Amino acid sequence: MSSEIQYWDRKSQSYQIEKVYGDGAIKFAYENPFGRFLTAHLFSKHWISKLYGNTQSTKSAAKKIPQFIKKFEINMSEYEEKSYDSFNDFFIRKFRPGLRPFPKNPQELGAFSEARYLAYKSINDSRSLYIKGSETNLTELLGSESLAREFEGGALWIARLCPVDYHRFHYPALTRVVSTQRLPGLLHSVNPIAMKSVPNLIQKNERHLTILETPKGSKLAYLEVGALMVGKIIQSNCIPGQAYGAGREKGYFLFGASTVVLLAQKGTFRPSPDLIDQTQKGFETRVLLGENIGTNVTTA
Repeated sequence: MSSEIQYWDRKSQSYQIEKVYGDGAIKFAYENPFGRFLTAHLFSKHWISKLYGNTQSTKSAAKKIPQFIKKFEINMSEYEEKSYDSFNDFFIRKFRPGLRPFPKNPQELGAFSEARYLAYKSINDSRSLYIKGSETNLTELLGSESLAREFEGGALWIARLCPVDYHRFHYPALTRVVSTQRLPGLLHSVNPIAMKSVPNLIQKNERHLTILETPKGSKLAYLEVGALMVGKIIQSNCIPGQAYGAGREKGYFLFGASTVVLLAQKGTFRPSPDLIDQTQKGFETRVLLGENIGTNVTTA
């Protein structure tokens, strides 16, 4: 069976094959029996990922940037002009100002990451959530039974970032930070190959959970999910009690692939129809930062 990852590209309106960074290493870690043993007992530990992440902050790591750009056909004209002192410096590169506008309509949600999205009208379509082959439940995902009750039946978005992607994440709309906390865990890869190999992967990984409140009083649960070889998750703008506008940077991931999950309370927001359609067909949709991913459906 082919292990190619196919996704729907919203911009080109076509299916594309993903170019996977470290494809051989991922397959070894999650498809080879010895590799799976090493991953379970060594690779997924925090110190390994942070040690590897630290190597990406060295000047010598910057030497691989030109080859990386060429291999993955990264359009550097979209990013701010600067020299990069390390691979991590390049990894957290910023878009040019104004390049990725967010919706001006306050009833719309903008894409909080430039990534491949899955979207569900309700997280209660089945008794459990199935995130790209990985089964979990809402209480374990949020680390709280009371929060699980608050978000039961609401809409769900999962944005998977690849190492080649822009790795900053943003606020999808004008919201106020209610609370933020770290939920400890391991650091497995979020590649679909790993998702299919490790049961309950999402809630096993480290997560940073932020509860947001919209001007209408509805809440959003925003989770950054750590991953294999992600050195650190940085919260650059996330102060409890502070309000942030649509498109404001919330933070960024240092080296590695990562995932951001967004949940809405029942009856508040509905994902964009094209995201739901492709998810039902079994495909992620690549969405540019700031593009519409959902609409407020409350009548109040």
